[in-house]
Amino acid sequence: HCLLGSFEAGEAGMNAQYRAAICTSLTGPASLEIQHMSAGPLGRTEIRIETRAAGVNFPDLLMTYGRYQFRPDPPFVPGMEIAGDVIEVGVDVTGFKPGDRVMAGRKGGGFAEQMVVEDTAAMILPSALSYIEGACWRSAAVTAWHALHDKAGLTPADMVLVLGASGGVGMAAV
Repeated sequence: HCLLGSFEAGEAGMNAQYRAAICTSLTGPASLEIQHMSAGPLGRTEIRIETRAAGVNFPDLLMTYGRYQFRPDPPFVPGMEIAGDVIEVGVDVTGFKPGDRVMAGRKGGGFAEQMVVEDTAAMILPSALSYIEGACWRSAAVTAWHALHDKAGLTPADMVLVLGASGGVGMAAV
């Protein structure tokens, strides 16, 4: 599932203020409030991304209840994966520049008009993917890859039955 931002391209831009969905208590998604945030300075290896689309994953829901393995204390911004445009880079970043289309992820911060990540947590969004596709790809694909390759140790000769292929991880596994 993906969420496309309700703002027009370029509106968030380099603004010092941006909107974010903040989890204010561990009572579920009803505790999310749209609030204004201030953009802070970037670290040397960080990039700031204008969010164009954000993936919505089961762990995001669990975090709003405090039931995920990563349990931030409120207030926090959920959202583990996004796609968007780089709007600023840290002084030591060489792999990205403003205007690059990227997909990125971390343990929160994606349900906002801007997201800051380490440059190692982002990758160029292939031209064949839309922002929505890019925002929904990382978590599901990485989880499926980890399960099938790292844990199961599948080889090309193996067969797999994928149950629950209607969800993001199941579709990625197929």
